[in-house]
Amino acid sequence: FFYGYIEIADSASFSEMIGCCMRKEIGIVGGSVFSANGVMVHSGLVIRTDGSVIDAYRGMRKGGFGYLMHNRMNCDYAAVSEECLMIKKDLFNSLGGFSIDANALAASVDLGLRTWEKQMIVMCAANAVWCKHTKNNETVYKVKPENNLVTKYSFYNPNFADNKAPFSL
Repeated sequence: FFYGYIEIADSASFSEMIGCCMRKEIGIVGGSVFSANGVMVHSGLVIRTDGSVIDAYRGMRKGGFGYLMHNRMNCDYAAVSEECLMIKKDLFNSLGGFSIDANALAASVDLGLRTWEKQMIVMCAANAVWCKHTKNNETVYKVKPENNLVTKYSFYNPNFADNKAPFSL
């Protein structure tokens, strides 16, 4: 799934995502999406301990070092944005597709968590670089606290500050 305003920024992006998606343990692959001025918009979605969902490394400049350079490595996430997502067709059908009752961000998180429940990995291919050519409308989504998947698949270290740059100590 690629939204119409997402444009390829690196000729190897499709190959990177397809190569990752072909691995049997991988369920969903997202790409690294940057704004036209080179600022990270999406790489992966992280569920924080309070259940809120954030984009990992949002606001980081392209080529930035990040926390232990994780923004430059293929990493597992709770989910990836539906704006730039590759999933095996059989898996997508077996999961029943996106949740129609949810906004786009909530549907992405729901799909990611259901993928993890199937024992398959959701990851971002860091070298699959894409460019987003629209203004980003911030959407806040919180996973229901009674959902035990929040703690099981949060991928969030509570030692990171909420009021500083992405993943700052």
